[in-house]
Amino acid sequence: MTDPSPGPGARPLGAWVAGLCEDLGPRLSPAAGGQVQVARLVAAGEVELPERMAGELLRLALSDDPAWVLDLPGAGRDQLAVAAQQAAARWRDHSLSGAAPPQARAALVAHRGLYVLLQRLRGAR
Repeated sequence: MTDPSPGPGARPLGAWVAGLCEDLGPRLSPAAGGQVQVARLVAAGEVELPERMAGELLRLALSDDPAWVLDLPGAGRDQLAVAAQQAAARWRDHSLSGAAPPQARAALVAHRGLYVLLQRLRGAR
């Protein structure tokens, strides 16, 4: 059995993602930059979110592939649109349900990104 721990000198995944987001941030549009900034804060542990939501936010910041962002490989456009709409609503609800300010901001950024993703899916029929 192999040892799952990182080798000597390896950076934890959260630190690696945070570094990647920091490197990418200045090269992106303001909307994408906001997603990357929030993803960096989540990956660095500065903003705490449930694991499922943190993963979705990181995927949203790092990719424009709807199937990967929504964790639905092989899904059709209609299924992805429904999932994007549900995810956007889930994030909006999270932002309004008494979340602390950093979590609420992260949720609003994710909601906006997923809404844009939904519009892309609806427009690409």
